[in-house]
Amino acid sequence: MKFSILTALTAIVGSAAAANQAVVTNDCSGTIYVQSWPYNGGAPGPLVTLKPGQKFSENLRSTGS
Repeated sequence: MKFSILTALTAIVGSAAAANQAVVTNDCSGTIYVQSWPYNGGAPGPLVTLKPGQKFSENLRSTGS
């Protein structure tokens, strides 16, 4: 299950990059958690809880999303 979530997130983030948005849709049967982690050591974004069918999106940041 972790592999399928990672694969889905990679595909979603890759296609969303052109739109300057990071988008995550929970197509799993259970709750997932999403959090931005900047690559340069900056402060992480808030932890977001997504129930099945919910979506999360945020603008891409220059420090990483």
